Amino acid sequence: MGHHEQERPVIGRRRSRQAETAGENRYDAAMAEWLRVLTAAAEGDLEARAVHVAGTEELPDAQRFRNALNLLLDRVDAYVRESAASLEAASDARFHRRFLLGGTAGSLRNGAKSINEAIASMAATHAALDTVNSRIQLADDFEQTVFHVAEQMAAASTELS
Repeated sequence: MGHHEQERPVIGRRRSRQAETAGENRYDAAMAEWLRVLTAAAEGDLEARAVHVAGTEELPDAQRFRNALNLLLDRVDAYVRESAASLEAASDARFHRRFLLGGTAGSLRNGAKSINEAIASMAATHAALDTVNSRIQLADDFEQTVFHVAEQMAAASTELS
């Protein structure tokens, strides 16, 4: 009986150590995946996403972290795409295309609102320039008409003399 009592703690320690090693391996694999995605994102690849790492099903913190990481990347990627689309449209004088605010929050939403305000300002400036250009064209047309009438009057005056 004494012999069996001594072996159980040894077996228990082995199992515990094996479980610790397996857990560390799962965390190491998950960490490697997260670092891969974060490095890709830092280098400008905002389409990178963390994939499921086998063995992490029993690690709820690992699942929550992966989901949060992917959600962050989804939102940043959407922000970059939306800002590019709305600003490209504005650069082509298509001011109706605004940054879609759905799904944005906090600083991302504030940035989106700033972009929309800037586009609204560009639209107002563009409209004012159109008005000025229309007036300049009208003045040019009037000047041409006056010049033409003056030429006709001078020609008629010369004929009458």
